[in-house]
Amino acid sequence: MKILLDCYHLQISEGDLTRRLERLMPLIGHIQIAAVPTRAEPDEGEVDYLYLLPTIEKFGYRGFVAGEYRARGEVEAGLGWLKAFRTAMA
Repeated sequence: MKILLDCYHLQISEGDLTRRLERLMPLIGHIQIAAVPTRAEPDEGEVDYLYLLPTIEKFGYRGFVAGEYRARGEVEAGLGWLKAFRTAMA
């Protein structure tokens, strides 16, 4: 059994995502992301996912990362962040 790690909730309640992710990595089975503190698309706020996602990969995570957020507007229009993230991860 693995845990679902929700980056939004972990940052709100504990902070220091990078160190916590590194320590918890052997236990993580799924990761969710959203902007902090707005819980909108993950391309804004205090968490730099363009840094954090490659770092998670460096820690050995090979599972899924899901966007679990409240869209700022129309869902399709709000998916621009996904293309930018994919480009950064290539």
